Amino acid sequence: MTTQQWPSFRPPLSAYSWTVTDMYQSLGARLLVRMAGLPWTARSEIGGSPHPRDSPLSSGTTVPVSCQRRVHTNQLERSSLGSTRYDPGIRRQFWLVGILILVAVVLGAFLVIGKIREGTSEAAAQQDVASMGPVGDQSRRISGDPLSMGSTDAPVVLVEYADHRCQFCAVFSRDTEPALIEKYVNKGVLRIEWRDLPIFGEQSIAAARASRAAAAQGKFWEFNKAVYAQSPTGGRADLTQEVLHDFAAHVGVPDLPRFDHDAASTQFNESISRDVSNAQTIGISSTPAFIINGNPILGAQPLAHFEQVIDQAAGLAQQ
Repeated sequence: MTTQQWPSFRPPLSAYSWTVTDMYQSLGARLLVRMAGLPWTARSEIGGSPHPRDSPLSSGTTVPVSCQRRVHTNQLERSSLGSTRYDPGIRRQFWLVGILILVAVVLGAFLVIGKIREGTSEAAAQQDVASMGPVGDQSRRISGDPLSMGSTDAPVVLVEYADHRCQFCAVFSRDTEPALIEKYVNKGVLRIEWRDLPIFGEQSIAAARASRAAAAQGKFWEFNKAVYAQSPTGGRADLTQEVLHDFAAHVGVPDLPRFDHDAASTQFNESISRDVSNAQTIGISSTPAFIINGNPILGAQPLAHFEQVIDQAAGLAQQ
């Protein structure tokens, strides 16, 4: 019996190993993928064989599309495990967006704070204007000023513009001022500040100097009161240097030679001129004139009128 011999079957070498061509194809595929900036994903990662015939080049598909799809799938799978590799460009974009949002928030906060402060400042300024009359605040509130009486913290300040030869200034000094001192100044509600406004010639200027010479020795208000107490009811007082010296001696100015020297000098001219300039700036040209927290009063008005204005100013200042 003749035994039939079957022809031997030898599988092609390519079934067991890669050919040189396959190796170059595999290396070329990897190189193109790396040049595209994408990680190589082996077929074995999804359960297949890493045979080069299954590579993108041997399948006839384009490398970017296939790799991009495979990378996307791999990134989605890895994102659930918290190990996704992000593109540095995307990461920079996220940082830029975050920085822009932070800058916008900071700028918005500054704008809001600025608006709040501006509104507060405007409200405070409006309140200050509302508590002052049309002339505005003319007070100086200088601590230790010998030409003023009353607390520097008093809510109401009466600024008096006067001339020592003015008969109506004398009326205010005799009839109105003592009552205001007792009712308001002594209780800390009112402060009175003197301003020189010599409008009746050289004797008025000489009297202004003499009153400041008395003030230098702590006797301003006593000297003022003595001069006005002797003021005639009609006409102008005759205030010579001898008369002014006698008033100083009468009120107890301690150093009369110094008083005479200071009263005859020009050392007080600048201060007197400043008072006159202040009066002219706000439109005062006659005496007596008064500014009570910005509210003007012209002339020696009755006591009741002064009380009304002071009470109203004190009420507004306390709001």
